[in-house]
Amino acid sequence: MERCLEDLRQSKVPQDKVEEEVFRILRFSYTHLHDRALRDCFLYCGLFPEDFEIPRENLIDYLIDEGVVKQQKSREAEINKGHTMLDRLEKSAIGRLRGGNYVKMHDLIRDMAIQILEENSQAIVKAGAQLKELPDAHEWSEKLKSVSLMHNHIEEIHFGHSPRCPNLSTLLLCDNRQLGFIADLFFKQLHRLKVLDLSRTYIEYLPDSVSDLEGLTSLLLKDCQRLSSVPSLKKLRALKRLDISVFILEERPYDHYRMKEIYAPITVEGKEVGCLRKLESLECHFEDQSNYLEYLKSRDATQSLRTYKIVVGQLREDHDKRLRHTGGGTKMVGLGNLNINRDGDFLYRLSSCNSIENLVHLALSTAQPFRLIMVEDCEKMEEIIGEQDQMKKGYG
Repeated sequence: MERCLEDLRQSKVPQDKVEEEVFRILRFSYTHLHDRALRDCFLYCGLFPEDFEIPRENLIDYLIDEGVVKQQKSREAEINKGHTMLDRLEKSAIGRLRGGNYVKMHDLIRDMAIQILEENSQAIVKAGAQLKELPDAHEWSEKLKSVSLMHNHIEEIHFGHSPRCPNLSTLLLCDNRQLGFIADLFFKQLHRLKVLDLSRTYIEYLPDSVSDLEGLTSLLLKDCQRLSSVPSLKKLRALKRLDISVFILEERPYDHYRMKEIYAPITVEGKEVGCLRKLESLECHFEDQSNYLEYLKSRDATQSLRTYKIVVGQLREDHDKRLRHTGGGTKMVGLGNLNINRDGDFLYRLSSCNSIENLVHLALSTAQPFRLIMVEDCEKMEEIIGEQDQMKKGYG
């Protein structure tokens, strides 16, 4: 397919005739994808910028969040279904995969996908279009289902913008690295929003109105370096994926002569997160041990996270990087800067816990035993797991 497209482009046929013929061929291929979910999967790829290599795992997460991949018995089964769909898409010759880990669309194929998406005003796709402000108000119709404005230069979303889009389910504003302000009114009439991605923006506050988006299945705030707080999450009971892995660089006294750099996490309330019963993937930070305990106590005993990266306390920059760079499917808890015994000993360096679900003596117990604990540079730590009688008490 791709070679045919290039041959058509290089031919002496007028450009408008070439595009007309190409679109006719592509449209024919698209309509012969008889599986509706496969067609939706193809169109979702069109939401990304031209020539963009979409990480396959990220794309599948989006497809699950949006409901393109139908609910299975487990998140793992949904991920496998997503891979199967992308494999089928590759074989149909209408999609293009690179190295097995990325999806990339030919630009003419993407143009056709966008053309279909935007039919009947059902989508706005201006990803990577060098925008400095939102599309005009008249473009935000009540029929909209998807809006992709990722990888632009939008600086603010002002008070006068409150789109009435009752059917909008996906809003991608990620990688607008100059976006510093979003007015509270912006989200007031987006009641059916499922996927909200504001990752790698420059916002300092998340509008309170996000707290009322009760249909959200995915809230992504990864690497928003200026973000200082998030509103209440307790009403977002449909959330399956929550990523608030955000750090602010601070300086703290190290010794009499030097300062050290610490990454201070934007914290969330343990009790609120624990009440989000449908969570399957979690990346967040709890201010201290008691908040983490509140999370463990509040969550459903049957709740099982497929992946998690949880920070309790504060981590130094090098330890934060280690935590971040762990691959997909990770189950990790990082502990830093915690008082962990009656004498007030200070956990000065990171203690990171891979696939951990139990730390009895630190009062961080859950229902199941751990597999591995990694402890580094904790010279004052006297014990991690207490005596046998303490362990029995810990399990009740």
